[in-house]
Amino acid sequence: MAQEGLKNLDQGLLELEALVKELENSNLSIDDAIEKYAQGMELAVACRRSLNDMSRKVAIVREKAMRDMNELNQAEAAQAQQLGAQPNAIPNAQVAGQMPGLPGNGNQGSW
Repeated sequence: MAQEGLKNLDQGLLELEALVKELENSNLSIDDAIEKYAQGMELAVACRRSLNDMSRKVAIVREKAMRDMNELNQAEAAQAQQLGAQPNAIPNAQVAGQMPGLPGNGNQGSW
């Protein structure tokens, strides 16, 4: 399996675990034990490569997400700055639900 390439990390780990159990719980000849050990080492290397590939993929996805989030944050900040500079922008009190002159919100006045 390790020689043809590891297609699935979970399957590789299961096979490696089975080899380890076989080595621990069986009365293999020295030649068979060495062969199983070699197979296990090949599987371990293949699993490690697969795990490294997955880690790289996760890092790429994370970096892209962080760039996208930063772009969104910058766009939102620019939009907020534009809204604050426009003369017809909604005042902060109105955005927060505190209309001037409404009873009960601390603003005095009448409608």
